[in-house]
Amino acid sequence: MSFPVAEEAIQNTTEEVEDIVDPWNVASTSDKGIDYDKLIRRFGSSKISPELIARIESIIKRPVHYFIRR
Repeated sequence: MSFPVAEEAIQNTTEEVEDIVDPWNVASTSDKGIDYDKLIRRFGSSKISPELIARIESIIKRPVHYFIRR
């Protein structure tokens, strides 16, 4: 009898497991934590620069939310 879930768990222990980042969870397999620079490269996005914040503020005519600045 085969147990697919158990086989998958065994494969994950032998392979390198990557960080898990989705809209609901953030988990790292490393002691260093999440490598956000790696995620930025992987998904082709970019960091929010001070210039971009200024551009957004000029468009919306008010300060951006403080989470954007963080």
